[in-house]
Amino acid sequence: GPATPRAPVGEPQAWARLMTAGLRQMAPLIRTRLGEFEEHPEIVPPRGSPPAQATGALTRYLEHLAHARLARAEFDPRTAAAMLMAALFADGIVREGLPDMFNDDIDRSIDEYVVIFLRGIGAAA
Repeated sequence: GPATPRAPVGEPQAWARLMTAGLRQMAPLIRTRLGEFEEHPEIVPPRGSPPAQATGALTRYLEHLAHARLARAEFDPRTAAAMLMAALFADGIVREGLPDMFNDDIDRSIDEYVVIFLRGIGAAA
């Protein structure tokens, strides 16, 4: 995940692009598993799964931003991390099936999600 903040826009954008690229690679498997959760609840990933680890790393990054006063709004880091992860997940998993829902330029979309997100937590963007 993102490290201690140095470039509060570029670093999370680069991280978000990597995260979404990984989701796109795994999209067929993830979509299949999502469809099977109702019938097979045992396939729900255990605590500490890669998505949970990524969300934890992002949560810690946001805590660092807040502590360094690089994010001036009041926000709950875990909720904020879940929100950005949900946007990345939707783009990475749903884009193929609903292309008219998304901007055609994937990288530009990811960068914009991060900018809008950072504005929401009061970070420079």
